[in-house]
Amino acid sequence: MKIIDALKTKIQDNNDKIQDNSNKIQSIQTSLKMLNTSVRKLEMRFKRKDIPRLPKCDFCGRVVKDTEAKICVDCGNPLSETMLREKDYM
Repeated sequence: MKIIDALKTKIQDNNDKIQDNSNKIQSIQTSLKMLNTSVRKLEMRFKRKDIPRLPKCDFCGRVVKDTEAKICVDCGNPLSETMLREKDYM
């Protein structure tokens, strides 16, 4: 009987350790989810800052896709020199 009681105690101790480890794993998973969320938010913030601004025509306000032509494709007006020199969109 002593051996059986000792084995039951050992099994119970192991079950308690397993439960503790499972609780630790759950708390680590929760922390990881929170960290991933924070990282995603930071990535989105930096991606928004890295988006290049496209040049717009001074006359019609549309986005100019070909700055080398030096004329707006939509309205035919010449592009301003300051807009052509901007490096933000390149």
